[in-house]
Amino acid sequence: MIQHYNEVDQKLHQLSQVIAKFNRSFVPKKDDDSHTNLQYDIIGNRILGRWIDTSKGKIIVSLNIITLHFSIYNQKWEVVFETSVIDKTQEEIENAFLPFCNEYHLSFDTFKAPLHFEIETYPFLKNKYAALPIDGIEEWKKWRKTAFETCGLLLEHLQLKSEIRIWPHHFDTGIYVEVNSEMSFGFGLAMKDNVSETPYFYFSAYGVHQHKVNYDHFPPLQIGCWKNLSHWKGAVLEIDQTSKEKLSSFIIEVKQNYFSN
Repeated sequence: MIQHYNEVDQKLHQLSQVIAKFNRSFVPKKDDDSHTNLQYDIIGNRILGRWIDTSKGKIIVSLNIITLHFSIYNQKWEVVFETSVIDKTQEEIENAFLPFCNEYHLSFDTFKAPLHFEIETYPFLKNKYAALPIDGIEEWKKWRKTAFETCGLLLEHLQLKSEIRIWPHHFDTGIYVEVNSEMSFGFGLAMKDNVSETPYFYFSAYGVHQHKVNYDHFPPLQIGCWKNLSHWKGAVLEIDQTSKEKLSSFIIEVKQNYFSN
């Protein structure tokens, strides 16, 4: 099942770059790049971008993860444009937005320009998309919902506020918050990558100003493990080793280590 989960993760990641391009091109730029962020709409089974101002009113771009079609909605949540992913390549999908961009006076060339970040070059990139495996979709929905809910619970636990978003670059559902004047936290659910060979929850701390988080002296975790790598440092809990109860215990244990740093 994890193979199908990873397939869904990777293909949704690639497809979501279409939404990221709309956000990058037509949403007012923010220094932290958050204007490109995505949102998993649990109720609607879709990945959403951000609201975009056009000469014909606000619109928002959506990818339905079940039917694999892109929809663009106006503020009344009426569909003003739709295109299917099935039997199209990534290039053909992007080109399908030309009539919409022309009608709504959005620069198609700006939309089509390469993103300012690179993602993994997936082997299926030039293939035509087919329906995704049902069991993989169900697993993806389950874990992304768990990630969204746990991010909210952690924010309540810490009494902090943050958007719970999907970053299109790494495609993790997560939060980033400044906890106090010395430390900030990142928490979320990531795809398998060069940190872990399986999808995982992460909890990382970063020093603010002159404060440094020393990962060299943390004791081993009872749930999960530390990753003290050159390119990333934090605590990791792989999804095949966890449950909601273990996830809560993992958060508490890692948080206590960070605050005692």
